[in-house]
Amino acid sequence: LAHAYSLREAAARERKALKTRKRVTLRELKTLQRQFAEKKEELLKCNAALRESSKRVGGWTKRVFDLELAEPSPWNDKLAKLKEYADRHDGNIPEHAAKNSVDEDVRTLATFVS
Repeated sequence: LAHAYSLREAAARERKALKTRKRVTLRELKTLQRQFAEKKEELLKCNAALRESSKRVGGWTKRVFDLELAEPSPWNDKLAKLKEYADRHDGNIPEHAAKNSVDEDVRTLATFVS
């Protein structure tokens, strides 16, 4: 009988230790869940800020591109001629084979687009 009580007491101590370990683990889990929720919220804010930043960068990129196109340069001159050509030819542009054209403007534009 003493042996049985001894085993019962050992099992009861083990159970008590397991309950304590469970409480500690649950507290740690709640802390981790709270930290996870905080980090998730932080990530959502970062993503929103990144979207806004991308819009601003995109807007500035468009403005810079438009300003670049307004600058006088040989490339911009050729682009303007290409747009005029496309307007006159239903949106078509000279193909690579047009480099052999007798029309110098067409040859120049064909070289430009290739």
